[in-house]
Amino acid sequence: MLVIRQQQIDALIKGTDEEFVEFLANHAREEFPEKTAERDDETLREMARGGIRRAESHGFATAEDITAFFSVMMEIAPNFDEQPAIRAVLDDEQFEPAMRLERLWSPLVPEAAWEEAEKNYNENAWFAGKQ
Repeated sequence: MLVIRQQQIDALIKGTDEEFVEFLANHAREEFPEKTAERDDETLREMARGGIRRAESHGFATAEDITAFFSVMMEIAPNFDEQPAIRAVLDDEQFEPAMRLERLWSPLVPEAAWEEAEKNYNENAWFAGKQ
């Protein structure tokens, strides 16, 4: 019997790293046109790479989880994860990564936390940790 592990499935979905970067850049262009209109393709790819690094730093590894995390970065702020209430949920290792993402939308993270994260937008967070 052939057994395919989740890690292998995720690798197939994500393809190569650069294919996934391109996917996220296109996703940003399609889903957030007002936030990407002034950005060239290479900048969007760099933002995607930054989003991947940031998502992975919180333990997210699947294409679905990384895409969701990146989408929140696009919608709120690239450094949304620095807000204390949000960070507490993201760093709570008693839950699997996908559940941590779901818990962001629970009462654990009040509206004021999201407003603070958006207010503290830091453009440089897209490019932090560049190699």
